[in-house]
Amino acid sequence: MKPWFEKELAEADIIKFPVPQAKVIQMPNVQEYPDFITGVQDLQAKQKDGTISQESYDKLYAELIHRFMKKESFETPWYLKEAPPQAGAINPDAWKQSAGGIMDLPQAKEKLNYIMGYLKDNPKEMGRFHKMIKQKEREEKVSSGDADPDDLVNKLSPHFTAPEKDHVPLVKYFIDKMVHAKGDNDDMINFINNYGKVSYINTKIVKSAGQRQNIRSWLGGNSKIKVSDEFIRSLFTNLFPRDSYGGPGETAMALLSPNITRPDNNKGDLIIDGDKVEVKSEMAKGGGRLKDENTSFGTPNIEPIYDNVYASNNWPKGKDGKPEILPAVDRISASATGRKYANKFQLLDVAKKIDQVDNKLADAFLKEMLTSAFTKVAGMYDKLFANWRGFGYAQMNYAASKMSYLNYKTELDKKGFNHILLLNLPKRESLYFNTDNFDESIKLFSLGSVDWGDKMYGPAAQASLKQ
Repeated sequence: MKPWFEKELAEADIIKFPVPQAKVIQMPNVQEYPDFITGVQDLQAKQKDGTISQESYDKLYAELIHRFMKKESFETPWYLKEAPPQAGAINPDAWKQSAGGIMDLPQAKEKLNYIMGYLKDNPKEMGRFHKMIKQKEREEKVSSGDADPDDLVNKLSPHFTAPEKDHVPLVKYFIDKMVHAKGDNDDMINFINNYGKVSYINTKIVKSAGQRQNIRSWLGGNSKIKVSDEFIRSLFTNLFPRDSYGGPGETAMALLSPNITRPDNNKGDLIIDGDKVEVKSEMAKGGGRLKDENTSFGTPNIEPIYDNVYASNNWPKGKDGKPEILPAVDRISASATGRKYANKFQLLDVAKKIDQVDNKLADAFLKEMLTSAFTKVAGMYDKLFANWRGFGYAQMNYAASKMSYLNYKTELDKKGFNHILLLNLPKRESLYFNTDNFDESIKLFSLGSVDWGDKMYGPAAQASLKQ
């Protein structure tokens, strides 16, 4: 006998998995380019038509520079001294003895003029190109034992950057993100020379409670020390992804302001101007999950309730006499749209299905699903779900997601965190609010579905600024 929810799928609004419209794109391999300019042209074309992202372009561009750059004096660049062996040459090394090096090759001047013309027409690219080469030169000097007054690792030692120290365990990673950020070498050197003394984040604007802010309104450079907005905002983006020291956005915030620090032993997220703040960020779809501990949630035990439902004389049975079955806990979710998926079923639908047979069992089922999952706030169930029979899907999602939020809030309260900062990188927006102001703040952001079958996050709702 097929379960009732499988029969309903025939008429439901089934959401199919997306079918790929194109083949998987193979990333360019910089080792396959015969020369520097060919690589530049190919990467530019791929970035322009969307084959590769700006982030991938930046990474591959840097790899290309490192591949074709040689360890030698920068007064006599490699591209003026060297050239590939001539095809068919009897002595493959004979080209090295030519007076002009690469300039003796056909179209050499044309290629060099093209490079110089491109850099002239794209000064920002020229600045980044120069910055990457200068950093490579510094690294080579340091590794060879030469004294280098521009040793950036040394300049970023806590002795020079106090009170800033959040960068200390990831200083080389930090420098790499600077090198690949937009802006020129002067931006980077001026930034490092003043690191720890200047805040590039206006924390007063960040903490404007209950107001969505454009990230550009509180993030930018400093004209007095000649650090551009472009460099800081690009560096913020480069530092935004999750790393071994924290979730998305946390490192970017901590490293760009001495007024923003990590708590002792890295417990929690950030301390902004003395206030403990939990950060929830989104880089693409969804947002930060409302979960803090491995023991955040319990597991509902609905099997005894189901057994009583199946034993009811009013519960539908098949021709074989066996009762129609109800979905397991891990196949139940509560979303605002109420859409049915091939492997997920709405909490409200299951509760109402049981309610058709036994009101008390329906109440018991819903209460078990919520209170045994969100054990830290089980006492809030009666207030939030007193009139659940009049709920639509959106109301059920709101009540379930609020249970998820309140459960999470108890974890924050225990750590002394009473503010949440939401960051949306694609939209360049932020929202800061007090954890006590849920009903007012929820008007400015959204909470996603509550999914009891999520193996990684459990029934933790996602907080998002996508609306």
